[in-house]
Amino acid sequence: MISLNSKGIESTLEIGGYFGLDLPDHGDAFPDALKFQSGRAAIRAVLECADIKRVLLPAYICDSVIQAVVDSGAVVDTYFLDESLYPKDLPSTLPVKCALLYVNYFGLCKAIIARLLQDIPNSQLIIDNSQALFALPTSALANIYSARKFIGVPDGGLLLTSGLEVKEPEDEDTGSFERIKHLLLRLAYTAQDGFQDYLEAESSLSNTKPLMMSRLTNRLLASIDMATVKHQRRENFLVLAARLDKFNLHKWELDSESVPLC
Repeated sequence: MISLNSKGIESTLEIGGYFGLDLPDHGDAFPDALKFQSGRAAIRAVLECADIKRVLLPAYICDSVIQAVVDSGAVVDTYFLDESLYPKDLPSTLPVKCALLYVNYFGLCKAIIARLLQDIPNSQLIIDNSQALFALPTSALANIYSARKFIGVPDGGLLLTSGLEVKEPEDEDTGSFERIKHLLLRLAYTAQDGFQDYLEAESSLSNTKPLMMSRLTNRLLASIDMATVKHQRRENFLVLAARLDKFNLHKWELDSESVPLC
């Protein structure tokens, strides 16, 4: 039996043969998002689609974001953050074909992002929610998410845009089968047993050419009880905050919606 799935990809509905993995199906938790192989690939797709030539990045940023900007052909500029993690010394206006990318640090910068949306033209603002999988999308040009930072999947990036039509890649990522080994080793043995495979899996995502999220990762995402993930992360944060807040120089606030990275 042949059918088309939600992506229009031909798939086979088989009867018999052998058992597959028994995974629950909670449905698509991100039905409105465009799905890429990684968050960095989604960033590159946005920059190329919007013809962005210059990107202001926070100095506090991971190398993968810098690489995505470079791979898109845009020039990288950096800005610094003040003690509240708000950008310092921004220009009064951004040049044409320039965008500012801001990271939702630790999933706890909702108030700062709201302020940025007032200070920066939405069409020139990109929100990197790689540390905030459950943050609601904003009216910024793009909101980008990275699934594997929060849950046990081998890869996967999500993109929600405002006023920008980004075409989802036609080619599907086929690397998820190689990247899943460390997850299986941790499940069967220990994190240490799978650590080298984890490093190799991360390295394999260095190519930022946009690809469609694999069907394997799509199916794994649907098996996650997202409500439980949200609840547990918030509970973990509150337990740690009760013990560590008195030592922190920065006061982290957990509002009613935010789900912290760690």
